[in-house]
Amino acid sequence: MSVRKRALSLLFVMTDGANAKQVVEELLLALPSSDSAIKEEMVVKIAILAEQFAVDFRWYLDTTVQVRQLVWRSDILLLSLMLLLF
Repeated sequence: MSVRKRALSLLFVMTDGANAKQVVEELLLALPSSDSAIKEEMVVKIAILAEQFAVDFRWYLDTTVQVRQLVWRSDILLLSLMLLLF
Protein backbone atom coordinates (compact mmCIF):
# COMPACT_ATOMS: atom_id res chain seq x y z
CA MET A 1 0.00 0.00 0.00
CA SER A 2 1.37 3.39 -0.96
CA VAL A 3 2.00 6.18 1.51
CA ARG A 4 -0.74 8.27 -0.11
CA LYS A 5 -3.31 5.50 0.25
CA ARG A 6 -2.33 4.98 3.88
CA ALA A 7 -2.61 8.71 4.54
CA LEU A 8 -6.05 8.77 2.90
CA SER A 9 -7.19 5.80 4.98
CA LEU A 10 -5.91 7.42 8.17
CA LEU A 11 -7.59 10.71 7.33
CA PHE A 12 -10.83 8.87 6.62
CA VAL A 13 -10.74 7.06 9.97
CA MET A 14 -9.92 10.26 11.87
CA THR A 15 -12.78 12.24 10.35
CA ASP A 16 -15.70 13.04 12.61
CA GLY A 17 -18.62 15.44 12.64
CA ALA A 18 -16.44 18.32 13.82
CA ASN A 19 -13.96 18.18 10.93
CA ALA A 20 -15.81 16.37 8.13
CA LYS A 21 -16.64 19.46 6.10
CA GLN A 22 -13.04 20.66 6.12
CA VAL A 23 -11.68 17.19 5.29
CA VAL A 24 -14.07 16.82 2.35
CA GLU A 25 -13.16 20.28 1.07
CA GLU A 26 -9.44 19.42 1.19
CA LEU A 27 -10.03 16.12 -0.58
CA LEU A 28 -11.99 17.94 -3.28
CA LEU A 29 -9.07 20.34 -3.77
CA ALA A 30 -6.63 17.45 -4.08
CA LEU A 31 -8.80 15.30 -6.36
CA PRO A 32 -8.00 16.91 -9.75
CA SER A 33 -4.25 16.55 -9.33
CA SER A 34 -4.31 13.05 -7.84
CA ASP A 35 -2.89 9.98 -9.54
CA SER A 36 -5.42 7.72 -11.15
CA ALA A 37 -4.28 4.97 -8.76
CA ILE A 38 -5.71 6.84 -5.76
CA LYS A 39 -8.42 8.92 -7.43
CA GLU A 40 -11.05 6.17 -7.33
CA GLU A 41 -10.48 5.59 -3.62
CA MET A 42 -10.68 9.34 -2.97
CA VAL A 43 -14.03 9.52 -4.76
CA VAL A 44 -15.37 6.66 -2.65
CA LYS A 45 -14.13 8.22 0.61
CA ILE A 46 -15.59 11.62 -0.30
CA ALA A 47 -18.92 9.99 -1.11
CA ILE A 48 -19.02 8.12 2.19
CA LEU A 49 -18.00 11.15 4.25
CA ALA A 50 -20.48 13.43 2.49
CA GLU A 51 -23.31 11.04 3.17
CA GLN A 52 -22.29 10.14 6.71
CA PHE A 53 -21.60 13.68 7.93
CA ALA A 54 -23.98 15.77 5.84
CA VAL A 55 -24.69 18.85 7.93
CA ASP A 56 -27.51 19.76 5.60
CA PHE A 57 -28.86 18.63 2.26
CA ARG A 58 -27.44 21.67 0.43
CA TRP A 59 -23.85 20.83 1.49
CA TYR A 60 -24.34 17.19 0.50
CA LEU A 61 -25.74 18.17 -2.88
CA ASP A 62 -22.98 20.74 -3.51
CA THR A 63 -20.35 18.15 -2.64
CA THR A 64 -21.76 15.51 -4.96
CA VAL A 65 -22.03 18.01 -7.81
CA GLN A 66 -18.43 19.13 -7.30
CA VAL A 67 -17.17 15.55 -7.33
CA ARG A 68 -19.11 14.76 -10.48
CA GLN A 69 -17.72 17.83 -12.23
CA LEU A 70 -14.16 17.02 -11.20
CA VAL A 71 -14.48 13.39 -12.20
CA TRP A 72 -16.09 14.24 -15.53
CA ARG A 73 -13.22 16.52 -16.43
CA SER A 74 -10.49 14.11 -15.49
CA ASP A 75 -11.71 10.57 -16.06
CA ILE A 76 -14.88 9.41 -17.76
CA LEU A 77 -14.61 5.93 -16.22
CA LEU A 78 -14.83 7.31 -12.69
CA LEU A 79 -18.11 8.95 -13.63
CA SER A 80 -19.79 5.55 -13.75
CA LEU A 81 -18.55 4.88 -10.21
CA MET A 82 -19.94 8.22 -9.09
CA LEU A 83 -23.31 7.44 -10.58
CA LEU A 84 -23.41 4.26 -8.53
CA LEU A 85 -22.35 5.92 -5.28
CA PHE A 86 -24.58 8.98 -5.23
